[in-house]
Amino acid sequence: MLSSDFAEWVNSFGIFGPLMYIMAQILQMVIAPIPGQVITATGGYLFGWWGILWTLIGTAIGGFIVFWLARKFGRPLIEKFFKKSSINKFEFIFNKNATFIIFIIFLLPGLPDDLICFMAGLTKVPIKTLVIILLLGHLPSIVVTNYIGAGLDDANLMPVVITTIVVVIIFALCIWQKERIINFLSKTS
Repeated sequence: MLSSDFAEWVNSFGIFGPLMYIMAQILQMVIAPIPGQVITATGGYLFGWWGILWTLIGTAIGGFIVFWLARKFGRPLIEKFFKKSSINKFEFIFNKNATFIIFIIFLLPGLPDDLICFMAGLTKVPIKTLVIILLLGHLPSIVVTNYIGAGLDDANLMPVVITTIVVVIIFALCIWQKERIINFLSKTS
């Protein structure tokens, strides 16, 4: 579904639009291939700064579901959605610094946070703590993506363009240094 199609779909629910947006955000968390940035930007476009709150609510509920599913069904569930080689690459999160490592992975763009969400559910970190880490780690990207989406309806697009360029550069740097970041995190565990 394209962003404009998604926006029209959410708007079609009238006063229940925010609820449908939250439901879409939950689905985005549980079903990994759905692009979260498109949904979050659409939240900013539709709801302005309220989009941040609706996104955080959906992210918290979706994250809770993912963590619970991982705990309930274990590694066999994760192996149905992700390659074993990818899972093995991030097994270092199960070590003593799991909370810190999971937070950093959620904070930095370009790292596989969908996979880490499921794997985090297998750690000994309490689910309540995982949800807090998820929200704090994703908060900067949620705010920026919401800002970009909200600015698309603005007459003065220059701040949005500049923010988008900065975000793309940071994202590209993280992708470029992805292996270094992963190696660093694995050594800190």
